[in-house]
Amino acid sequence: MVNKSQHNEHGFVSLFTVVFFALLATVITIGFLRIMTLEQKQAIDNDLTARAFSAAEAGIEDGKRAILAYAQLAESDPNKAAFRTALNSNACDALFGATSPIATAIGLKPDGEISPSNQQNLYYRCLNVHLNTADYIGSLDTDKSQIIPLKGEGSFNSVNFSWHLNSMTQTNDGDGLTPNLSSSAWPTSSKYLPPVGEFTQDGQSPPAYMRLQLFGVPKSGNFDRNTLDQRSFTAFLTPLSSSASGAKPLPTNVTMQAGDPRGFNQLKSSPYAVQCMEAEAAEDNIGNYACKAALGLPSGALDTNNNNYYLRITPIYRRTHFRVELQSGGSIVNFNEVQPIIDSTGSAAADVYRRIVARTTFPGQAFAISRFGFEIADSVCKDFFITDNTANFVDNSSECSDNP
Repeated sequence: MVNKSQHNEHGFVSLFTVVFFALLATVITIGFLRIMTLEQKQAIDNDLTARAFSAAEAGIEDGKRAILAYAQLAESDPNKAAFRTALNSNACDALFGATSPIATAIGLKPDGEISPSNQQNLYYRCLNVHLNTADYIGSLDTDKSQIIPLKGEGSFNSVNFSWHLNSMTQTNDGDGLTPNLSSSAWPTSSKYLPPVGEFTQDGQSPPAYMRLQLFGVPKSGNFDRNTLDQRSFTAFLTPLSSSASGAKPLPTNVTMQAGDPRGFNQLKSSPYAVQCMEAEAAEDNIGNYACKAALGLPSGALDTNNNNYYLRITPIYRRTHFRVELQSGGSIVNFNEVQPIIDSTGSAAADVYRRIVARTTFPGQAFAISRFGFEIADSVCKDFFITDNTANFVDNSSECSDNP
């Protein structure tokens, strides 16, 4: 005889098993659908973000075109002032608005639409250009030079020069932390810089040495070589420890009028010892510059009221980031049309935004110049002759050997 109780228990176990696996399958299915939904949403967000970023980049390029169109106008052109007003306006549609003279000149759509994008809903919602900036920033590789026009909104009598951007690691965005520098490691009284192989302290690289050269040209009248010599100065900046460990040092004063370091058999000026932040202070000042010097500019007939000056910057031993500021009596003087800032905010699907702030060189202000045209440690000989006989063409290894 079969026990009915046992049959009932077997049926309950089977029912429980079916319900359990049904719930498990439901949970797995819901979890999978949730993951798929989140992944799809993330993919859409990434796509819209990339599109908004592309729209912001398009705004940056249109900003560059607007600056170029402005630069190409003569000062006597009646549109010059209107362009300048639009470029320096804080209104989001100052460049692409329906009444903007720039929009007509370079073909911008009144609503900031990115063409062709009528089905992509891509726009730059806000586009600003500021021709005048409070500083000039950049970076340079070792032994590479850059010339910056010292062109201000008004007169100025000094230049703040900062370098070695504090960061946790050495990347394109920073120069790393400053090591604790030894005040006796780099001789400031010597006329010679240390060899490349000695440019370390405890296995770390200190901030770069900096060669700063100032060149001036009179704003009016004739000038000759002697005139340029009177307006040409050079200074070497040597990074040293701050006066107090962990302190944030004040700018080191550097006089750009002291001595004439050019040419052979002339007295060379000693490097200037510039106090820099050490590691303790640098860690608390990420994003700030470790070393800062205040360059005193010529006065009187050689001042910036009567002369245009250019600053040539060359880092020695290592790559560095730098910043240049113009000052008059302790107040900042804006650069005038030297390194404009373009601020662009792009949008996609009307609710996704990306913003880009970029700097560009004002057209006509870029200088491509080599470090030197000719350098030799021994005597030089040049022979010139005119001939139509190819047999007379010889290499330059023997003709001057007896007549250096």
